[in-house]
Amino acid sequence: MIVWQAHGNDSGELEYWGNASAVGRVTVCDNEADGHGVYVQLMSEAGESLSWTDSGGSDGVCRTDDSYFAVNFIRWFRVCERINNWPDNCTDKVNITKGD
Repeated sequence: MIVWQAHGNDSGELEYWGNASAVGRVTVCDNEADGHGVYVQLMSEAGESLSWTDSGGSDGVCRTDDSYFAVNFIRWFRVCERINNWPDNCTDKVNITKGD
């Protein structure tokens, strides 16, 4: 399964292979030289939130890391852009249900 979301030219991805009880991989890409950082956020079934930021900004190098949650325990996934002194601008949440 692969979940991919675009936020303008920025993007986030969640993928895994085989058994959904395995840990997946998260990728976040900041492709806009607009001064706004980009991050991916996951929420677990237990209500724990984790996020990953493309700390290199729009340098053309995406950040990839383990999701730390087994994919079948992820409730939702989204991509957000940090907006200074305002609420962050996020995509709609992609709900992930067991069997997806």
